[in-house]
Amino acid sequence: MILTVWRYSHLFLALVSSIFLLIAAITGIILSFSPINNKLSSNYQPNASSIYLDTFLDVSSKKYPEIIELKKDKNGFFQLSVINDTGDLETFYVDISSGDKLGPIQKESKWFSFSRDIHRSLLLKKTGRIIIGIVSFFLFLIAISGCVLITKRQLSIKRFYSKVVFDDFYRFWHLMVARYSLLFVVVIALTGTYLSLERFEFIPSKASKHDFDSAVLTDIPKLEWKNFPVFKAIIIDDIESLQFPFSPFAEDYFTLTLGDEELLVNQFNGEIISKFNFSQISKLSSLSYSLHTGRGSILWSIILCFTCFCVLFFIYTGFNIYWNRIKTKRANKFSTQNSEILILVGTENGSTNRFAGQFYDALIGSGKSVFIDKMNNYKPMEGLSHLLIFTSTYGNGDAPSSAVRFFKKFKKNPIQSPFLFSVVGFGSSFYPEFCKYAFDVQKFLDSVSNANCSHPIHLIDNQSEQQYKNWLNSWSFKNNLLINSSIKECNDNSNFLVENCSNPSKHPENHFLLYLNPEQKELKFSSGDLLAIKPPNSTFERMYSVAKMVESNTLLLAVKKQAEGICSNYLSSLKSGDILNSRIIENTKFHAPREFEKLLLISNGTGIAPFLGIISANTKNKPITLLWGGRSEASLSLYKPMVDSFLEQKRIASFQIALSNNDNYPANHVQDLLTNENHLIQSHLESDSAIMICGAKKMGEDVVKIITDFIEKSSGKSIDGYIDSGTLKIDTY
Repeated sequence: MILTVWRYSHLFLALVSSIFLLIAAITGIILSFSPINNKLSSNYQPNASSIYLDTFLDVSSKKYPEIIELKKDKNGFFQLSVINDTGDLETFYVDISSGDKLGPIQKESKWFSFSRDIHRSLLLKKTGRIIIGIVSFFLFLIAISGCVLITKRQLSIKRFYSKVVFDDFYRFWHLMVARYSLLFVVVIALTGTYLSLERFEFIPSKASKHDFDSAVLTDIPKLEWKNFPVFKAIIIDDIESLQFPFSPFAEDYFTLTLGDEELLVNQFNGEIISKFNFSQISKLSSLSYSLHTGRGSILWSIILCFTCFCVLFFIYTGFNIYWNRIKTKRANKFSTQNSEILILVGTENGSTNRFAGQFYDALIGSGKSVFIDKMNNYKPMEGLSHLLIFTSTYGNGDAPSSAVRFFKKFKKNPIQSPFLFSVVGFGSSFYPEFCKYAFDVQKFLDSVSNANCSHPIHLIDNQSEQQYKNWLNSWSFKNNLLINSSIKECNDNSNFLVENCSNPSKHPENHFLLYLNPEQKELKFSSGDLLAIKPPNSTFERMYSVAKMVESNTLLLAVKKQAEGICSNYLSSLKSGDILNSRIIENTKFHAPREFEKLLLISNGTGIAPFLGIISANTKNKPITLLWGGRSEASLSLYKPMVDSFLEQKRIASFQIALSNNDNYPANHVQDLLTNENHLIQSHLESDSAIMICGAKKMGEDVVKIITDFIEKSSGKSIDGYIDSGTLKIDTY
């Protein structure tokens, strides 16, 4: 629930402030070039950090009859105000090493000035400044809420910068850019907020107050300005201003303003009459201005420019993330009053909408009157005959964002007439609370006296199209409806040339290897992707994890021939030269990390297939540990030549096996290899490492339980974060 608050806060603040952040970011990019332009200007004095104030006073006092003030402006240029030979006041840029005039005071470029006015006030004066101040604070809150969400996804603050699994372009790069720009965004937001508060005097501005007795001031001994100890000790770049005395009397003095203090200096002997240290608030004010504007630093100006571009990128990717969540919403053909079927959807990122939308279209195509909406938008329908719930689960068994108000709304305004209901849960079986919220909904509706369950709760693991189709067929049969719904496919079918197919009869468990060469040479696929195969005269597809063998650029399948298996029997019948028409389904969640320090690969049976491709690509010989389980030593015969070759090439650092039908073997099951090997788990849960599991579902569950127990005992954390971050990748069947 708390995390949902953070997520909604992040979204709300971003939506409310997006247009103002867009304007601020664009003008911020323009203004970031102003300090750079100033640094490159002829008026800029790069030697200011090496010249002492006494040196400048010595040369300048000889050139001008009377000096009024030396000041360093916001651009870092030194301005000198003097009484010239004609008796007129003149102000100009001065060369601090020679005292020469550099040129007249120039007005800021109209382009920079206009951009600054927009950036500060939106051209709305006081009202605009208030808006910008609020938006700056909102940006800070957006950054903080984003930090909380990243920390949750990565499991802990220590894993903040660990590897992130690529699932969606916008979500992935939104997170990646956020991680590396977060500090700079916070700096911009806080300094912008501070400067706004200062502008409206919520924070006191810099002020000085000296307390001294002018009667004790003396005009002896008389020293030249260049011999004043205080002027000899101050670098000219450290000053903000130096006001010269207006009269030749002891009661008049130098006023020297530095970054953190103000000094009154006797004009005759150079003694410090009074010293006033600015408050910490005053120092903070100066620092905030420098950090927010980039004053005096080309490097920091470039960083500010980069950060403003990042804010624009956040707006772009954030909008697309939000749009992808809502774009699948159907325009209802029927109203609630005219619909007999109600479909309610609970989803966090919009993925469940795809299945619900397809089902809605299928029902409409079958002549049914249907209404579809979010679970949060539930309203009772008078003519309702059937309620269908499509819902995912968020976090530790919580309702997804679009379903958090469903129970409350239903209790307050329940359906009055008898109705049927069905619940379909979406999630991943390897999360501890797999589809828990779907079970909560099922339990809740079971308790409603006038509700009758028309079909047992059905769970769909990892967005499985096959499991969805199985439910659709079953639901249609039970409800006497002829429905044909198809999920939109990611790729068109491609032809694959069969290069070789081993004989399953030569393997004790009827395993065989199938080598395929895509006829479409530009076809992209990776080890861990799925090959969807529909045998002739079959209506169902079978998914196989594939290996991409880098040397030959071929696709490798490891298949177990089942006695009644339509697809496996079809594949085993293929001969060299045959053509297999099928399609690649990208499975990014089971790709090996792009960069890794080491990998732990755990498999049994044919689950070794994608790992053979991952290992073949390990040309840099990074440490990979392969654990494999089978029935007997003969079970390994199909894969042993490749494994031995990888060991010889050092693409595998360690290979361990477990045999279930060999009592003399140290381990009976692959999970037994982990029981006393906690160091393997520990070292591969660290940053830039990963654990990948592929094979039978029961094996996967046992391995995950071992890893879960270890994590809980060692750190008290949940395994969820490791799955979300891509440190733990699972693909079982």
